Amino acid sequence: MNVLNPHDFATARAKLDTLRAKHVKTPTGAALRERLDRLLKCDAAGQLLPETVALNSTNEINGIAIGAPTGSGKTTLVRHILEKHPALQPKDERLMPVVSVRVPSPATLKSLGLTILGATGYPAISERRERWSICQIVPKRFQVLGTVILWIDEAHDLFESASSRELSDMLKTLKSLMQDEGKVILILTGTETLWQALSHNPELTRRFSRINLPAISHAAQGRQIEKLVRSYCAAVDLAPPTRDDLVPRLIHASHGRFGLCIESLLTGIEIALLEGAQALDIDHFAQAFAMKEGCGIEQNVYLARHWSRIDPDARPTY
Repeated sequence: MNVLNPHDFATARAKLDTLRAKHVKTPTGAALRERLDRLLKCDAAGQLLPETVALNSTNEINGIAIGAPTGSGKTTLVRHILEKHPALQPKDERLMPVVSVRVPSPATLKSLGLTILGATGYPAISERRERWSICQIVPKRFQVLGTVILWIDEAHDLFESASSRELSDMLKTLKSLMQDEGKVILILTGTETLWQALSHNPELTRRFSRINLPAISHAAQGRQIEKLVRSYCAAVDLAPPTRDDLVPRLIHASHGRFGLCIESLLTGIEIALLEGAQALDIDHFAQAFAMKEGCGIEQNVYLARHWSRIDPDARPTY
């Protein structure tokens, strides 16, 4: 790899930052936006408002759950929707329509409550405080901030190591966040085990609209990925790859996960830019794959002749 001077290095990184800021529209993104809009009130002119809609006589509201493998792009998707939604932009610096948290470790009701309060700017609370007291403060804090949505990422971690009693308490707490004073729309994102956890409370399960992020394939999304590769190359002044088998190899190496495809594409472009290359080549992807997987040529999806037989999840052998 050529050694770049500081100016060239900074230029390459600036180009990559431009690509990372891009958002790729997908059918799943449109589905998420449509379901979220249904949970918000609108005025007489049809403009959405930062207020929740009660969908039944008990004045409870619904939530959205997205379960998909790591690397599917769900976190990026939800973050973009929430950051760009016109009804969720704070009209006052004292308000916080959206509160976003990632499940802490260890994942307990108390640690989750403390994390949520911390995300809202609430003064630090002693960890010795009773969890019921912490859980009572959360909805009151949402009322003060005009919070409409609570997004909990990596939500599956809340349930994976919980005992039966803890699981029951966790699910009851999530339910209360959608029905008591200060109620909010809950958005949960996590791995596929999220569905199994929610199924332990049928009453809670029916209040969630489920969204899946199916695996992508060359037959269904190959043309879209190819256009994406060309678009990204054009944005950073690189000639696109000429290999016809690059996109199917890229999809296979990324486990059929859209988010990993984007990540691999960005890494390949980064290597090309740092090398000072004029064109993006399959070798740049091969370098990225080798660095990530620590494998030899015979197990490198971008170099092996029978690449479709390689299991990207298999541990490398030497």
